[in-house]
Amino acid sequence: MSRSGAHVGGTGRTGGIAQRVSNAQSGDPRHLWDLYLELTPQNCTTEVAMIVLSHLNPDLVPSVSTREHERLPHKTYVDRALPCVTTVAMIGAACHTRPSFGVGTIPHLVKSVDGICLWMGFLLYFGLSYPNPPLPGEDFRNAYYTHCQLLFDMVETDTRLSNAILSSQTFIDLLLRCWMVEGKGGEVFMKIDLDSDSACPIVNLMLLTTENDVGVDLLIHQILSRPRGFAVDFARALISRARQLVQYKAPPTKSIGYIQGILRITEKLLSLAPALRRSFLKVNYLTELAQVLNSVSADASQTAHPMKFMKHTVSSVMRLTLLIMEETPRAIHNWRDMIRGNYYAILVRALAHVAPEDYSTDNLYTQLLNVFGIHTIYPCLIKPLSTARIPEASRNRLAQDPRFKKKWDILQSGLQERLHVHSIMPQGFSICDNLSCPRNQSGRQMKQCSRCLTVIYCSEQCQRADWKGRHQAECELASVDHAHRRAGDVVYSHAARTFHTFFVEWMYNSHWPYLRQSAKQMYPSLGLNQWFVIIRTHEMQYHTGLEPLALLPRSSPHYVAAHGNEEVWWERRKSDVFDQAYLKPRIKEVLGEYKNGKLKARLGVKGSGEVAVAEGVFQMGNNYSVYLTVPLKRASSKAKWEAAYSIARYACHPNSTRSM
Repeated sequence: MSRSGAHVGGTGRTGGIAQRVSNAQSGDPRHLWDLYLELTPQNCTTEVAMIVLSHLNPDLVPSVSTREHERLPHKTYVDRALPCVTTVAMIGAACHTRPSFGVGTIPHLVKSVDGICLWMGFLLYFGLSYPNPPLPGEDFRNAYYTHCQLLFDMVETDTRLSNAILSSQTFIDLLLRCWMVEGKGGEVFMKIDLDSDSACPIVNLMLLTTENDVGVDLLIHQILSRPRGFAVDFARALISRARQLVQYKAPPTKSIGYIQGILRITEKLLSLAPALRRSFLKVNYLTELAQVLNSVSADASQTAHPMKFMKHTVSSVMRLTLLIMEETPRAIHNWRDMIRGNYYAILVRALAHVAPEDYSTDNLYTQLLNVFGIHTIYPCLIKPLSTARIPEASRNRLAQDPRFKKKWDILQSGLQERLHVHSIMPQGFSICDNLSCPRNQSGRQMKQCSRCLTVIYCSEQCQRADWKGRHQAECELASVDHAHRRAGDVVYSHAARTFHTFFVEWMYNSHWPYLRQSAKQMYPSLGLNQWFVIIRTHEMQYHTGLEPLALLPRSSPHYVAAHGNEEVWWERRKSDVFDQAYLKPRIKEVLGEYKNGKLKARLGVKGSGEVAVAEGVFQMGNNYSVYLTVPLKRASSKAKWEAAYSIARYACHPNSTRSM
């Protein structure tokens, strides 16, 4: 097979288009080239299409592994392939510009989709495309761009042709090959033409496929049915393309569009195939995409007209955020990964450049600040936020913008508070899941139950005591529950529980005078052990409230009959669903002993000391929260409250909807 294409136009090109058509019927490669060179969208005929497509029969594609293509008659079939595939582009253009021509021609193209794709795959093996013959040492990327552009144009030509291509398994195989192929330097192919407005045909073709219902289903099936590791390599190829935007310093005019396309591909695949998420996580996709978007948005902010680009940057930030919100079980770790990619800087920079005409009071922009802010209560987010690099100019601009100032001030205040609490948490602060733990050891080495991993103890004595008292009855169920949640990434870590226990302690001490006064006014008939404090963190501003544990007089404006029922602690007025029934005895033990006065002795509080109970609610994405019940104690009425114990349980919000 000729790799140089020197045979193009080899007959001298005498006569008109009719003669070219007549000559091409013989199948001589030289005449096929002559026909192509004479064709225009205006003079192309259905007869031409029939001749060309007859030579793209899928049954004629030879085996390269057996060198079948070097022997007759296969060599003749091979020599016809390049001029015929190249002519298909002209036929498609004619269908696009002349709808009447397409009426009779498109059905023939539809029938030939598999043959066209198979022959393209054969030509790509040798790096062949017209008019770009491969140069010595070249890695064939131009051939991939050319053939993908041809397919893209065909998909855009007509709905019937689009449906035929995107529903073809042969096409999906070819698309995956183009997506995964690497050049001599180990780099995937992505066309970034700085001198034109053209986009990468490989990325465009992948985007078109993922946005087609049939195409995306076939694509996902192929990715998941390939050998183990293929899905990870697919995700790696996507991330590699995103990185190239930074590597080759693509200007914002190009990079914004590219990153939007890559994010759309990612969002579509992961929303339809959650099984792909683990493969994407293995290439750290959230951190990588955030880093690229941070670089792209930084470049855009330095242009003469930053608002022009920032409108699209904000939409990219929203799309990136939706990647998190779509997978609510892993929401906290997803936010951690994004913050490591400097998501905070992207958000600040983008919102600081929102044009006045793009803003409305009920828009999504302020929701971005809120959704981000409410999840920063977790220690794995607080640590990277403490070192986040925020563009000073954008920070100042946002702080002075009346559209965002209120939300921005709340976010800043909340972040500073979280960072402060995290910084003052004593070294070695810990919790022990034995309610009767004497808690008289400093620097205790905590160990978790090796079977269920859900409880931790400061000593073997505490573990034995709790095993007899509670954990023996719950360990098996807790083990099954934890394994299920771990498989779905819905895991509330001991590190998070430890910090949140201290956070509840800090909040209780900070608001105690106000809480005590409020209780006296609202529930004058109740003692300290007949109400508890609930701290909600579902918004950037915390909300503290009081909940009675005993019936109020019917004359009270706060009277609720259910307050006389101990189940109210568990059911939460049915607003949330708690399915860890094995934890009920622990909860009822704390509740019962708190109400009957025995909790004081259980926690080792003597004399004028006091005990109280608070509960923190911490959101884990859209669909889950953690309720953390924390008994507190203090040695006297002038001493500070100290967290003595905590129980965490998961709550599912059955009627939750996406925040964005």
